[in-house]
Amino acid sequence: MKDKKTIIVFFGDFFFDARCINMALSLLHNNCSVSIICTYEKFYKYNQFNKINFYNVPLLMKNLLKYWEFHKKVVKILKKIDADVIIAADIYSLSSVCSKRAFSDIIFDCREIYSALNAHRYKPIYKKFWSFYENYFLSYVRTVFVTAKTDYDFMKKKYCHHLQIKWSILYNYPIDKNYSNYDTINIRTTYHIPKQHTIILYQGVLHKDRGIRQLIELVKNSQSITAIIIGNGPARTDYLKLTKKNMLSKCIIFIDKIPYLELFNYTKQCDIGWCMINDRSVSYQFALPNKLFEYAYIGLPILSSNLPNTASFILKYNLGIVIRSKNIMNYKKAVHTINQNKRLYSNREIIKKQYTWKNQEIKFLEILEGSIGD
Repeated sequence: MKDKKTIIVFFGDFFFDARCINMALSLLHNNCSVSIICTYEKFYKYNQFNKINFYNVPLLMKNLLKYWEFHKKVVKILKKIDADVIIAADIYSLSSVCSKRAFSDIIFDCREIYSALNAHRYKPIYKKFWSFYENYFLSYVRTVFVTAKTDYDFMKKKYCHHLQIKWSILYNYPIDKNYSNYDTINIRTTYHIPKQHTIILYQGVLHKDRGIRQLIELVKNSQSITAIIIGNGPARTDYLKLTKKNMLSKCIIFIDKIPYLELFNYTKQCDIGWCMINDRSVSYQFALPNKLFEYAYIGLPILSSNLPNTASFILKYNLGIVIRSKNIMNYKKAVHTINQNKRLYSNREIIKKQYTWKNQEIKFLEILEGSIGD
């Protein structure tokens, strides 16, 4: 894989995306030329990214038009740069990446079941459109990697007619080097959180059905819990209003999204990780999110919903408590149990040994080389 020219195209902000950052750093460590095309809001001058060529794609349009604007601008950039391998880091990048198919190997990072997103649950036209779109452009893809065995089985069955595709699983394991050594705030001091309060953390995109409403309800019914919610997203305004309505602003703290290389500085200051995803779509049912592994890596006990992938991981290593009934008393009981037995719910040495990006990097590079896959 050495000396290959690689491009990662991502419809999002690279500096906040664990998966893109891990892939880019792996490529750099193997002397590959790396270019990133994405839609970042601010450029962060981290030493780790000094050798990356960045191309920003500012978007002026909204709704569906923004995807068309992104496509056109990315195609224009791709005409000017060469690549041996191009990675479409999400479905929204796939069409523009395939414009380079005559000159490069195309990899699709299928990080979700896009045709079955929760956002499309009541939008059958959207579901059909994204299924058609994905199916059409997969004709030009050499390799697809997914984030879990459930996604692997689903996608391989759905698109079994694309015989040229090699399918591989690439898990969302966290970065295994301690880059989180940047100055940051002390959460308890800054937000005046009492010492006796348990800090429950949610980090990630603020969408509906990610369990944030239940977290707010838990805080409302407790005298000794503070919630830290880190991230942005379409549901952030609604949750801010709900927090204000219930007069919980002192014990539910919203922090803007944090660049990935700095995120663990915040994660490690909390007491419990929140991973309560509702099972209202196929994409959510198969969820195996970054935050699950990030909490485990730091050593935070986890409160999780009873989804097959998340629950099996937590129960296998006794990393926390799986909630099977959405009841406030069950949440409160789980928090109490964890507080009484914190050492029982941390298997950090096993996690750091088996579930970090270091154990995915070799496979990732082999995938790009085209040497593995079924």
